[in-house]
Amino acid sequence: MFYLVILFVAGLVLVRYTAQDIPFLSPVNLAVREITSPLEWAGTFISGTISNFLQGIVSYQSVKAENETLKKKIAALEAENRRLKEFEYRSLRLQDQLNYKEATADQFEMMLVSVIARDPGTNWLRRLTINAGSEDGITKNMVVVTYEGLVGKVVSVSPHTAEVALILDPNAGAVGGLVQVTRTMGVVEGMPDQSGLLRMIHLSQDAPIRENQLVVTSGLGGVYPKGIPIGRVVRIQPESNNILKSAVIRPLVDFDRLEEVFVITRVVDSSMPYPAQGE
Repeated sequence: MFYLVILFVAGLVLVRYTAQDIPFLSPVNLAVREITSPLEWAGTFISGTISNFLQGIVSYQSVKAENETLKKKIAALEAENRRLKEFEYRSLRLQDQLNYKEATADQFEMMLVSVIARDPGTNWLRRLTINAGSEDGITKNMVVVTYEGLVGKVVSVSPHTAEVALILDPNAGAVGGLVQVTRTMGVVEGMPDQSGLLRMIHLSQDAPIRENQLVVTSGLGGVYPKGIPIGRVVRIQPESNNILKSAVIRPLVDFDRLEEVFVITRVVDSSMPYPAQGE
């Protein structure tokens, strides 16, 4: 039935177009023209709609493919940008470390190493592992620093790695401390509450120590060279006997973000003044 309708319409259209060249139309031709005009309009409309629809599909597929290509290019550019940013940040860190090494060249020989692991347990802020060991000349009790200040000391060594105890670890041994301005000496150790702070203990009640003063290593004890920055005093508090007092110190080093550190492999001249930190 559908094909008969199509043939009928086609016949009417053919009659109409063959009649266009006839100067005088017969009543039959006029009737045919009147009948076929709406059908012609409908056919033109339908064919145009179908054509536009098909073109839309082609255009959509083209735009979709182009969008996928652009998404891939954007993803690649974003990855490259992140990679370049990482290079930039590492370059800035290493530049600070290089400046520090040059500033302390008269005092120390140092090896720049990378932090490759941390203790995943309760010692997260107390122990870390570096990528240098006995075959690189690293030995136990070597001091570890950054351009910011004191990090800790090597406590165990394997051929290619070493474990470093941070100064935050109260079980790693105390550090001889010195208030830089007043020259007040004391013992600095990690706080047992894992707060990330230190304390300078057993100070006399009249010891001239106040907030924001810089504390450096005193050089006493035979492990830590003199003058390495440790941190700044954040508060003073009495000890349990109420005879002595202690100072709570915030370390200068951000132990959460350590990526590269220096191991002091040799002290050249401990009498040389350490780079000024400002008061």
